[in-house]
Amino acid sequence: MKNIKISTVCKYKDKYIAFAKNINLLFEFDLEGNTQGLCVIPESDNDRLVEKIVEWNDKIILIPLCANNIYIYDYISGNLDCINIFEDKKHIRFKFFNAFLRDKYLYLVGSFYPAILRLNLEDKTLYEINIYKDNCEKQISLSDCYARKSILQMNEKLHIPSSISNEVYVFDMGNEIYEKKRVGDSVERYSGIEFDGECYWLSPRFGTDLLKVYPNGEIKKIDLSEFCSPGYNFAGILIIDGKVLLLALHLEHSLAIDLKDEKIQKFITGDDVLFEKTGDEIITQYNDGKINIFGKNNSVIELDYEGIYSLLDSKELRKYFYQEGNPFTLDDFLDEIRRGTI
Repeated sequence: MKNIKISTVCKYKDKYIAFAKNINLLFEFDLEGNTQGLCVIPESDNDRLVEKIVEWNDKIILIPLCANNIYIYDYISGNLDCINIFEDKKHIRFKFFNAFLRDKYLYLVGSFYPAILRLNLEDKTLYEINIYKDNCEKQISLSDCYARKSILQMNEKLHIPSSISNEVYVFDMGNEIYEKKRVGDSVERYSGIEFDGECYWLSPRFGTDLLKVYPNGEIKKIDLSEFCSPGYNFAGILIIDGKVLLLALHLEHSLAIDLKDEKIQKFITGDDVLFEKTGDEIITQYNDGKINIFGKNNSVIELDYEGIYSLLDSKELRKYFYQEGNPFTLDDFLDEIRRGTI
């Protein structure tokens, strides 16, 4: 079996729960690399169904990227429940990349979905907060998302960088009031935002300038053009171990910028990599398939896929064996023939 590509992961007690985006399956793993499949999402028309999972009261909330619904997996009972999102929004392909929890409310930040969607986790009701209402026409004309996954949470405020304008939305989850702040030149668009304790950093969506914003509002541009290709280069931004990381989207390499001297280095990751903050840890997965955990105890984990593989029944296996780019090898296929399941 080839590498499982993970789209999102969260810490749950002494384990981690993750979503495998190339087989649309929820599973858990531990620091030794042992895995256990939990459930398969019952939608076969799309891939990349889920881009974010959040744990709440022993339940795992699966946030739809390309899925048509919100799913809730009960870790104790093993049941999978479904919450239908608004019918007139189900056609949107890339709905939500990220979501944030406050008490009983979960705020799903729209990517191509034109709002923040608030989910009451107790009564399962939904409510839209239309923070993007002034940019709807621009979003349509640019055919780009309102925002991506790399959003900064500071206490109860979300800093949401715009992918279609030089704006950062600051949304207060406490009172559900937001404001827009313009940052940089009018041509700027952003893929992510981070804070190093003093300065904000904004990664480019379409351009090639990394912006460093000082406390007095002064902006420094760091030119990345020699490392970039035309189009979308970076999926988002992280700060780890004294370095600003720009994670590759349509590049084979990511970039590391030293916070002290601002020297730039590139390192091979492959494109569309995992980067996730969960609790006090940051978790990444590059194209080698290994899980990198940065925190109090840094770890590198190689997953044993047997626990994932065993959850897929013959119908699911057949679907993936005949898909281009699937994670299963010819040897896996022959093993299933020998077992008589195909």
